[in-house]
Amino acid sequence: MAEMRRCIGSAKYGIEAHEAPKGDFPAQPSQKDGLGRMCKPHWNQYTSALRKAALARRAEEGGTAEPIAKAAGKAAGATVKPERARRSKVEHPMAHIPPEKPIRSAKPARTPKAPKVASPKVREAKAVLAAIDAMPGPEAVKAMGTDEAQTALDVVNASRGFGGHEDTFESDVRAILAEA
Repeated sequence: MAEMRRCIGSAKYGIEAHEAPKGDFPAQPSQKDGLGRMCKPHWNQYTSALRKAALARRAEEGGTAEPIAKAAGKAAGATVKPERARRSKVEHPMAHIPPEKPIRSAKPARTPKAPKVASPKVREAKAVLAAIDAMPGPEAVKAMGTDEAQTALDVVNASRGFGGHEDTFESDVRAILAEA
């Protein structure tokens, strides 16, 4: 059998106190046991009665009857669109100021890597290639075909991480000539 709990009801709005299963009570984290004091059906009836009383009170005090008309239309089954509330700058003097952008934490500045110190062999190879680049076109083409220039290219490429394997026609010819 389901555990029972007491619904407190409301004498003012004609809701009788009674026993109801615990599952009928809404969650209420602020209470010790985490459950509300009224069962769900009576809670809905109670809040509806509070709203109607507030509307009636507003009408008696000389307020607009518009909320009452909306409540009457809703009760009759009609759908009434609520008007959008417009806020003036008088109500909100800071409305013209855009919201601040969130502050992002600054990333630490990147420290550039220290340049690698080239070995003397690499420096000599770069000097050979620079001398060939300074030559006029046809002479540079002839000089680039020499073994010295090719060896310089291999040394520079190996220092940049591109070496380790040769897969060119020239390397095949050199290998054949070396064997002979």
